[in-house]
Amino acid sequence: MSWLALGGSRAELALAFLANLAAWGENCRRLADMLRGRCDTSFFDFFAAPAAGFEELALAVADQGLAAGDPPRRARRAARLLQAYELLFWDTLADAL
Repeated sequence: MSWLALGGSRAELALAFLANLAAWGENCRRLADMLRGRCDTSFFDFFAAPAAGFEELALAVADQGLAAGDPPRRARRAARLLQAYELLFWDTLADAL
């Protein structure tokens, strides 16, 4: 995510987060439900649902980037990498339990 924020194009950043948001939110929701009553779940509750209008804004940013020449191939790659890194995050949490 740091690399995307610093070096990614508009299309890379917007499409990677757009592709990843549903999985991230669902995983946060599931973990919050499992941990509720045992610890503070505010972090996971916060990320369980996307911000209002996020999808529309992300699509608009991606469209602007693609129209300006951001390579679609790199945007697809960024989305796949962010998904893979998220899987590593959740696998690491699961291994620690």
